[in-house]
Amino acid sequence: MASPDIFASAYHSFLSTLSDNDRARYDDKCTPQGLLDGLKRISSLAKGTQNRRSQKPFAIVRDFNERMRPFFAIIEGPVTQSSVYAGAALGALRLVLELASCFPTLLTKILQCIKDITESFPRYEALEDICRGKLSSRLLVHLGRVYRDLFDFFDSAATLFTASSGKVRRPVELIASVIWRPFDERFGGILSSMSKHQQQLNDEVNIYQLELTRDVATTSEEICKDTQATHASVSGLQEQVRLQTREQAIARIQSWLNAPNFANTYWNTLDECQDDTAQWIFEVDKFQEWSESNSRGSSAPDSRILWIHGNPGGGKTVLAASIVRELSAYNQNLVYFFFKE
Repeated sequence: MASPDIFASAYHSFLSTLSDNDRARYDDKCTPQGLLDGLKRISSLAKGTQNRRSQKPFAIVRDFNERMRPFFAIIEGPVTQSSVYAGAALGALRLVLELASCFPTLLTKILQCIKDITESFPRYEALEDICRGKLSSRLLVHLGRVYRDLFDFFDSAATLFTASSGKVRRPVELIASVIWRPFDERFGGILSSMSKHQQQLNDEVNIYQLELTRDVATTSEEICKDTQATHASVSGLQEQVRLQTREQAIARIQSWLNAPNFANTYWNTLDECQDDTAQWIFEVDKFQEWSESNSRGSSAPDSRILWIHGNPGGGKTVLAASIVRELSAYNQNLVYFFFKE
């Protein structure tokens, strides 16, 4: 049976055993406060329990509400979007207490059973924190069994106080029923089954926690591997950047230290010259004076400089290359440099 069907089956099974009168009184949307309010309206409660210090009806019901709150909170999300199953269970307990209100002694026993049930429930707050609305199918099945046990108890209690006609049993009939089947025997099996299912639920919670721990460990291991891979990748990139930066710095320094390739300018210019292109410069008086002063080793500043000026593209490079070629014909130690680049 699917988990949601367990809850629905328990609810509808209880509903089907009620008489028309009890079904009309049954509030399947009961709230925790509504359960307490119903207990207050039971007129015979005080007479039956005020001298019993061991029984505290309102405290028992409040404890039941508090212990079951996380239980209902856990099942509401996966099973249904409304609070129908919580309200159905609280309403069933309220109806049972109302039916038992005419029999103070049995009401006390019913309340004692509720106390025992409450104390046997595990702390569902921990399960609520662990699951966070995401229950495994196995956990949901075990929760459904506990829910069905609750309704088995409510059904058995309601049947005890109600005759086949649907009316509340007369005291003589009730006493005979209890004598024929004692109270402890009537509810002992249900309480034992509930205890068994709750233990199974505890075991399933432990398994669920182990699975979560395993998943967390696996995820942590994967994250660690990813982090290590990322760190290695970043380290590799850092090393590549360092080497690239170093190589670029070396290249810039070498480029700065290396002499310009001015010889190519000289030879390329000569290759582009036509024959006798710059012969006229050698016949200019200024050039001849400069050439003679250099050959004599004159130390006068003006005599050591030949200044040729002109517009861009006017042929200054061609003239300079022609002069270098002319001078190198009789001067093997000639030094020249083109400041073109």
